[in-house]
Amino acid sequence: MPPSPTAKPPADVLPSGSEKASPAFSGSDFHAAGALTAVLRKRIISGEYKLGQRIIERDLREEFPFSNGPIREALQQLVSEGLAEREHFKGVRVVNLNEQGIADLFMVRLALLEGAAEQAARRFDPASLPNVERLKQDLREVIKKAKRGEQGEWVSGRFSSWLLETADNRLLREIWVKNMQLTLVYVNSFTKSPRVKSLELNFEVIDAICAHDVQAARRAVRKMTRQTLTDIGVKVDIFDDS
Repeated sequence: MPPSPTAKPPADVLPSGSEKASPAFSGSDFHAAGALTAVLRKRIISGEYKLGQRIIERDLREEFPFSNGPIREALQQLVSEGLAEREHFKGVRVVNLNEQGIADLFMVRLALLEGAAEQAARRFDPASLPNVERLKQDLREVIKKAKRGEQGEWVSGRFSSWLLETADNRLLREIWVKNMQLTLVYVNSFTKSPRVKSLELNFEVIDAICAHDVQAARRAVRKMTRQTLTDIGVKVDIFDDS
């Protein structure tokens, strides 16, 4: 189960990152802040930084060749993206929602998914079927790896990218990116076993979209979201099936 709002946060000591100082981090403060933000974002989303964990400026200065300016800018960017939160006199911590907060987050995710699935089903171009077949073949390989207990690359969002490209809605894509980043924090933090059922439900969504079946596509993404919540142990029901 996700931790309660009063649960003791994880240790404040950051794990040692695998990213080392490199030429990519040289240059202006602007580029330095962007590069550092990308590294820290990846650590949060992957679960390397634990929920509620403090991200300490001093530790970042020791690990990366940056001054205070780029470090503080990077941390503020994480706060603006909703991946971290700033506490008065305590600095920045990785965001740590309670169960109801997670349910609310996934309710927004579901609304975005349903809208994207509906538009994709209406706008799907049969000429792109070869791309769909490649997508499905890649998904089969990921499922095989998941069944063997191996970590696949599906978390990178290839299915979501295809869905949003097919929906062809720029504003929806922009809103989706922030929501997806935050939901992945909880998926990666709480999922203890391979998400085979959730992955298999991607096929149902894809097939409904290719068939231009709007209602089937919406039902499929609801099933997929319900399964994801089951995977991460959230029992609050966000669905109105009446």
